[in-house]
Amino acid sequence: MFTLGRAAARTLLAERLDLAPAEVPLHVADDGGVDVVGAAMKVSISHSGGHAVAAVAERVVGIDLERIAPRHPRLPGFLLHPDEYPVFEALPLDRARALMLYWTLKEATLKALRTGFRRSPKEIRLSVDLAAETGLAHIVEEAPMHLRFTERGSYYLAVAFAQ
Repeated sequence: MFTLGRAAARTLLAERLDLAPAEVPLHVADDGGVDVVGAAMKVSISHSGGHAVAAVAERVVGIDLERIAPRHPRLPGFLLHPDEYPVFEALPLDRARALMLYWTLKEATLKALRTGFRRSPKEIRLSVDLAAETGLAHIVEEAPMHLRFTERGSYYLAVAFAQ
């Protein structure tokens, strides 16, 4: 899936940079993020199961794709800010869906910040509008990020981006 994710990013970037996909100059940075050499484009890549996705933008962007499935029962303790529990518990979703939605939104945000899980997901508090498939990620000592998400089959797809 690594190759498929890079191919998706190269295809999107090729259109914007007027290059052939094979000519798109991608570089893996020290923080693990992907940079476009010589261009002011931001890139994020995710893969899950047999699927891969990419997002490119001229602003900070992060994308995540996750299969919806039951996870370890202690995962909420790792993932949720203490203030999020009441909202999380009140979501009109089964526990696996609610947990994977929060995971996907937070991982997309952490990818946009280019920290991944080196930064605690508890530093992010989510506000989510299920009907609109949007939200905000309120981040300790950072500007909030906008969120968009969708459920497709047995997967959640989320994108986080700076205003």
